[in-house]
Amino acid sequence: MSQSRFVTGRQWCVPQARGIVLEIGFGAGANLPYYTDDVSKLFALEPNKKLFEIPTGSRQTTFEVSLIATGAENISLPNNSIDSIICTWTLCSVDDVKKVVNELHRILKPAGKVIFIEHGKSQSTAIGILQNLTNSIWKRCAGGCNLNRTYFSYFTEAGFAFEEVQQIGTEYRGVAVKSERLHK
Repeated sequence: MSQSRFVTGRQWCVPQARGIVLEIGFGAGANLPYYTDDVSKLFALEPNKKLFEIPTGSRQTTFEVSLIATGAENISLPNNSIDSIICTWTLCSVDDVKKVVNELHRILKPAGKVIFIEHGKSQSTAIGILQNLTNSIWKRCAGGCNLNRTYFSYFTEAGFAFEEVQQIGTEYRGVAVKSERLHK
């Protein structure tokens, strides 16, 4: 995850976070250097506590970092408590994307944002077929990562509107805003 394409993605995604932030799939903290002083507190959600313990450069920040050692399907934070959510290459490996995105909607404050970058099903039919054919093997070898997921509809179904959305090849980027309409 230290390749230049991942760094470029982190540089686009993470600095957009503001206020009280939740990062899902914190891992060993690879995104920490990209947060700005606009963050007042970071909740680092990571079900694998051993990953959180891996040192990754300097962990010194101007804000408090609190570990939440659970999955994203049931987040132990109150409704309407988070300003921004950062998600970098994590939704590919959760068990239930719909449940996770609904949970993100629940904990976000009104007009809060989920800023995400993911990889998923290609726009190319031929590559998409290849992804479908190899997904079960890839998933077993790559920690539950799915090659063939799409993401945008999960957000709109959960009650988000998009401020920004982009898919290039297998890369999905978005800024999803908690909309005022009722959550389903």
